[in-house]
Amino acid sequence: MVIIIILVLFVSISIYNWFTLLKSSGTLERIVYFSLTFISFVILILHSFDVKIPSPTNGIKFVIESFFESIKEY
Repeated sequence: MVIIIILVLFVSISIYNWFTLLKSSGTLERIVYFSLTFISFVILILHSFDVKIPSPTNGIKFVIESFFESIKEY
């Protein structure tokens, strides 16, 4: 049931946005927008199947800590 709701919402939003983007944006904007929409769609479908999706916070935390440690050295 959740998958059907996700499909209906994404298809309706994509159709509405397709006509809006067709009028006012360039090709690159459409490619970026629909790529991000597709990625979020895949993540929602995986989440509805109870697939454990890793959190990006550990990677972000590592990058920020290593950046500030390198600044501290100077």
